[in-house]
Amino acid sequence: MAVRYIRVGSIDQLPPGKVKGVRPWPGYRMAICNVEGTVYAVDDVCTHAGGIMHYGDMVRDELVCPVHLAYFSVKTGELTDGPKCDPIRTYPVRMDGNHIEVGIEE
Repeated sequence: MAVRYIRVGSIDQLPPGKVKGVRPWPGYRMAICNVEGTVYAVDDVCTHAGGIMHYGDMVRDELVCPVHLAYFSVKTGELTDGPKCDPIRTYPVRMDGNHIEVGIEE
């Protein structure tokens, strides 16, 4: 499958340690996360209880679900701590100058 990259904002809008919710394409909800200058994208809905991930806190390279405090690696999507649940999906990210682009499969 081909990957289509869609611009979702600029790095100026996402300081290190912060997360932002975006909807780059119909049917996609993502949380974009800045970990020390590197941007990652994951699903914006927790697999445990449906919490909206971009409302959670960033702790190092983990995003914490605000509902039941499940910790997910933004690099791999894997659960690192908290209630047992499936990993969250990750998405490719690339930079075009200061612009953040996320990849979706077509």
